[in-house]
Amino acid sequence: MIKTVIYSRVSSESERQNTERQTKELQEYANRMNYDVVEIFEEKVRGLKRTIKDLFFQRCWNWLKKERLIKY
Repeated sequence: MIKTVIYSRVSSESERQNTERQTKELQEYANRMNYDVVEIFEEKVRGLKRTIKDLFFQRCWNWLKKERLIKY
């Protein structure tokens, strides 16, 4: 089974947009593909600047390296 992570993001914190639907759909896809979801990252932000995006990506990247899911 292939290990994978889920990354869900919305650009608004309104009621209309949420990461729950995205995460659910991605989990269903992972199940169909027989992937083992080992972590879920959700981001709910509005008006992100690039440096903040980079920090979030870095957190995900560091987690992947720590769990030895990637080699770099």
